[in-house]
Amino acid sequence: MPRVLIMQTTRMGDTLQTSPLIRQVRQTWPDAHIAVMVRNMGKTIAERHPDVNEVILYNEDDMFLHMQSQDSGRFLEAYRLARDLVDRVRAGRFDIAVNVTHSLASAMLLKQAEIPEVIGAHLSDDWHLVLRGRWPTYFFTSVFSREFNDLNLCDITRHFVPSSP
Repeated sequence: MPRVLIMQTTRMGDTLQTSPLIRQVRQTWPDAHIAVMVRNMGKTIAERHPDVNEVILYNEDDMFLHMQSQDSGRFLEAYRLARDLVDRVRAGRFDIAVNVTHSLASAMLLKQAEIPEVIGAHLSDDWHLVLRGRWPTYFFTSVFSREFNDLNLCDITRHFVPSSP
């Protein structure tokens, strides 16, 4: 039974548009444990999805607010929040992560969590931002390079899932 983490840490609408990806993971691996990492605004959507077994809250806003302050105590609190999140993800012992958030912060978190396979934005061994997977590469390059996209985000992200972990 593979343990899969789907990381969608952007807006509520993006969380909703991740639903076909979650469904595709369940169809690909019927016995998988599926965890979804979302911001608080996407929590209810993730909790009510029938294929989601676990919801992990991503509290980036609090972390960055603490980091931006000039108070060293708050900076240490930001570090503690980040460390606790990495520890929680590590404890999940995920076999694969699908990162549909194209951010350095999400890639760093997954790198620190030491998940064996990451699809989407990830950090290489020498800490460069890389994209893994054919569809994530398409999405994060060509979609943003044109004014109009003939594919919906739902159509793209559901193809992020490989055939086996």
